[in-house]
Amino acid sequence: MSGAIASVILRSPFTVAQTGLVSQLLHDRASDVTETRKGRHWDFTDGRSRATLTVFETHGRPDCHDDLLDAGLTTDDAPEIVVIAYPSKTDRDACGRLAVLVADLLDGLNRGVGDG
Repeated sequence: MSGAIASVILRSPFTVAQTGLVSQLLHDRASDVTETRKGRHWDFTDGRSRATLTVFETHGRPDCHDDLLDAGLTTDDAPEIVVIAYPSKTDRDACGRLAVLVADLLDGLNRGVGDG
């Protein structure tokens, strides 16, 4: 899939309370929101696009290490990362807007939008 992907680095573990905050944010701005994997993965529709938001632990995930290194962080500094994925490069703006909201909501470091 060639789409738009954003990441938000979290400097503390993702909590149950934050699960509720993310769910509320998505329900407020998207439709057809479904939550799975114990509150760490959401599928939702934003406009005409079906997108995902997933929280991953950074330890043991080499695909997160470049983002952490670029930010001058280690997995100890940033134990979790939120990845937001939209299906098309034309969704870059929507992906970026959601990344800003998630970073503000979770006090995270927004790494911006890239191509997936």
